[in-house]
Amino acid sequence: MIQSKANKALKKALDSALTQVNMEATSQVKALSRDHKPSDPKEFARIEQAGGHVYQTQTVMNKGMPTTQTHQVKKKGAPPPEDSDDDENPFVGPYRVFPGRLSVCRTFGDCEAKLAHLGGIKGVVCCEPEITHEVSGTAYLDYVLIGSDGIFDKLKNDQINSIVWDVTTQAREIAFTTGKPPSIHAISG
Repeated sequence: MIQSKANKALKKALDSALTQVNMEATSQVKALSRDHKPSDPKEFARIEQAGGHVYQTQTVMNKGMPTTQTHQVKKKGAPPPEDSDDDENPFVGPYRVFPGRLSVCRTFGDCEAKLAHLGGIKGVVCCEPEITHEVSGTAYLDYVLIGSDGIFDKLKNDQINSIVWDVTTQAREIAFTTGKPPSIHAISG
């Protein structure tokens, strides 16, 4: 179908209005899942009940000065939710689950943490998901982002939302000026 210049201008105006409405609608970010970290009190209890333990690598100090040596410190009781990144903090690594030495405690794969003949303990690291069901989610959700701990450990949900909207808005603007619809493949790289 061939569109007239007036129709194209109207389409651009409507698209811009929808973009602004979408931006307003997405000012709230809702996490549909939670991180399954060994430091989470529920996960910590589940890990210990299954026969595993949570540890953190600690820098060996010598006369108040850090050395290049480290050792593993087994945690007794659930660690605090957020550990400090201050220079005075002797802990150098994230909380990890043993067996597996993973900084997450629910994962696909990682057989060495799950299978006894590879040194694992069944149930310590599992792949059972926690499901969130959104009734009529398509009526108000603009997008769903699925990512790994590598993303969510480094960025907060609001930062991720800002990045997603900046990139998609830029792609839509380029598409509107060129007259070609945006490609999800070009947007997501």
